[in-house]
Amino acid sequence: MKRRDKIVELVEISKALNQYLQNNRKSDRVREWLSRYSAYYNLFSKSLVHLHHGYRKGRIIYQNDLRYLVNHFLVGFRIVSSMQPVFVQALYKTFRNVNFSSFKLSSYDLLDDIRFLYYQRFGEKPSGNDYRSMIDKILSGLPYEYLPDELKNKEEHRYPYTYKMFFTSITLIGLLFSYIMHDAIINNRTIDLLKIIEYLRKDRDKQFSWLSREIAEIYLSGRMFSTRSAYISVESFVGHGKTTYSLSSLDIFLSLIGFKNELGLQDEDLDLFRINDLDTFHQILKISYKKNIRFPILILDDSSDWLTPYWTWTKKRAVYEEVRDLLIYGRANVGVYIIVSNGPEDLSSFVRRLIEKRLTAIFFDVPETFVKASGFMLLSRDVRKSVDQFKHIEDIVDAFVYPIMKMPQKVYEEDLQHKREMIKRSVRRISSLKRSMVKT
Repeated sequence: MKRRDKIVELVEISKALNQYLQNNRKSDRVREWLSRYSAYYNLFSKSLVHLHHGYRKGRIIYQNDLRYLVNHFLVGFRIVSSMQPVFVQALYKTFRNVNFSSFKLSSYDLLDDIRFLYYQRFGEKPSGNDYRSMIDKILSGLPYEYLPDELKNKEEHRYPYTYKMFFTSITLIGLLFSYIMHDAIINNRTIDLLKIIEYLRKDRDKQFSWLSREIAEIYLSGRMFSTRSAYISVESFVGHGKTTYSLSSLDIFLSLIGFKNELGLQDEDLDLFRINDLDTFHQILKISYKKNIRFPILILDDSSDWLTPYWTWTKKRAVYEEVRDLLIYGRANVGVYIIVSNGPEDLSSFVRRLIEKRLTAIFFDVPETFVKASGFMLLSRDVRKSVDQFKHIEDIVDAFVYPIMKMPQKVYEEDLQHKREMIKRSVRRISSLKRSMVKT
């Protein structure tokens, strides 16, 4: 898609979204969704506190053990946030047919993990080696809608419901999923598993993410329609899911309010809201300011590349200065900016000063699988200190997990092509610089 075409389409879809948001108030539906999410999120945050408390008390011996548990807990949480309950049922049935006497991965012993989670849940070491029974008892702590059918009549281990039940059962789901991913790689069944994941995802309006919650709350507060834009930064290194997470969160919100279905939008159409170059952003800000067109939400992707702190020495200095003035003084009609970058130090100071909340990633590895997990910490601007200082609000508020969260294929291909073009431009600039150095 050419840049001018994308701008025209973005203007049209933003006009439609702005009108839809103001004329088709979905407040009750959004509040009900927020209530369901809050119930999960409360258990999620308490589980992480429990993990860190156990580490400080010496119950988790090594720091690597802590990261290992957090890793699988995040994978499990993303599964219940994004997948249909039947997916958990499929995981459970897979393990009903496992021969536990020969069950061991080369990098860690899952049987020891099951015993450890059993101890965390019940406060006593399991007697014997009946691992199926241990799995059943641990998984009895899953939220009811995710309980395997075989466990729904076994209520003896569910009352009263506690965050320990949530933590141990969700962590076990993450462990079981990692094993199945490992097994799929060994047996050359990866494509089959990816198809199952794609097929069994929840509808978008039933999925959860912290960023979609933040967008929903901005919408309910009315700030999306005010002259004071909201600025949220999503930060991680290349290839760790920040763009996929941001697009997925936008998809959840637009599906939740019914806009995506109303306009018949496809997943790849959401890429219209994603801006990844300075010239396009410049044109959008000018249109917004001069024609008084409101853009409810924009994703500024790869902003480390084109909202650089070193703009003063670039050939596009005049463009940068106008962008800065429009952002700071022009009160451009944009409700929410999602700024996707490697980190605030890679952004120009006039952008950094606008950011109010930051989701910054911590990376986790799942050995011998291609599962990628990133936990997002939440930081908020500390108004009592300098403009670039933030304070931790919570250690981890959400997780990106691949392949549970996945960028639409067409968007992925276009993004890959854009990155190739950027690399070619960089190579040409370097070659030109070398030639000029030789001449001098």
